[in-house]
Amino acid sequence: MAKAKRAVPEGYHTVTPTLVQDDTAKAIEWYKRGLGAEELTRAVGADGKMMHAEIRVGDSRITMNDAMIERCSHCLHSSRFTKGDYFFESNERQT
Repeated sequence: MAKAKRAVPEGYHTVTPTLVQDDTAKAIEWYKRGLGAEELTRAVGADGKMMHAEIRVGDSRITMNDAMIERCSHCLHSSRFTKGDYFFESNERQT
């Protein structure tokens, strides 16, 4: 397998936070007003759920999507749900 030219994609940093929440569309509007975020991309599924979205705050990207409990049997859920993950970019190969 050929080695990627860049371990970290253009426009990203080594760590990219990912938020999973109940109402991503509403959260994006809040991030725009409250943090001056810029919406970069949005993909909505046929069921109206946000499959993937990206915003930029300053020079950092944050990815997010709606919670899809019906597709995730091990996910915890409450009436006000936000979960965070972090993706690490590296030149090291996972074995």
